[in-house]
Amino acid sequence: MKKNTLIAVATTALIMLGTLAFVFAQQDYHDELILTYPKLKGSKIDKTCLCCHFIQEGTGPRNPYGVLYENEGSADFAAFEKIDADGDGYTNVQEINAKTYPGDFSDSPSPRKFKKCVTFFTSKDTKTKKDITVCVAGGKKVDIAPLGGAAYEKSGTVMAPWKPVVDGLGATAIFNAKDGKGRLDVKKGGKVVAQFWVGKAKGKLNGKDYNCKIAPELKGKNMFVSTFDLAVKALGATEAKITMGKIWNYNLK
Repeated sequence: MKKNTLIAVATTALIMLGTLAFVFAQQDYHDELILTYPKLKGSKIDKTCLCCHFIQEGTGPRNPYGVLYENEGSADFAAFEKIDADGDGYTNVQEINAKTYPGDFSDSPSPRKFKKCVTFFTSKDTKTKKDITVCVAGGKKVDIAPLGGAAYEKSGTVMAPWKPVVDGLGATAIFNAKDGKGRLDVKKGGKVVAQFWVGKAKGKLNGKDYNCKIAPELKGKNMFVSTFDLAVKALGATEAKITMGKIWNYNLK
């Protein structure tokens, strides 16, 4: 057998072994979930990997519940039962009991407690050791890598690209990159409710001067704004930080 053929065969074998190891690891997590909560046997949660992932095959980034699990440390689902991972107003165990996905805001028990929610992660992926470059809006994964990269913590708040915050909380905005000051105009119901400038600690809320918690920053051509200033103060969202996994939920009733 030729050298190149041997290399190709060996490479293929390594890929297959890696894939099998991943599948078995995923199965172990799933088996632990069903062992912890036998009532889930045969339910929709038992049939896919959507309890912890955004897609049913169980690959790619994890959803809020999955991020909690991977950061918990002891592989114990019961350790974070009383936490509301996806920001829908119901704890993880309440969702498990209702057989709804605890990591998916769009799938919750009745009645619905919140209309909208945006979730940011400021932890690192425990497997890749890289920043998590997705956020969640209404239960859907949003790739923020093209918007300047991962959200990050600074002086007790989250700095995140403005677009998923604004879109996810039902508002609109225009970032005037040509303006020498780099101005973001935020509208809700057709009315300008906030204005922020890159590098300026002074903004405006409903036409009045406002002292930003953190001055907006520019990442490439993208404006990062404090979620406290934009989501909470400008758009009226409630902020809930989950220390385990460094998850930040912003929801609206």
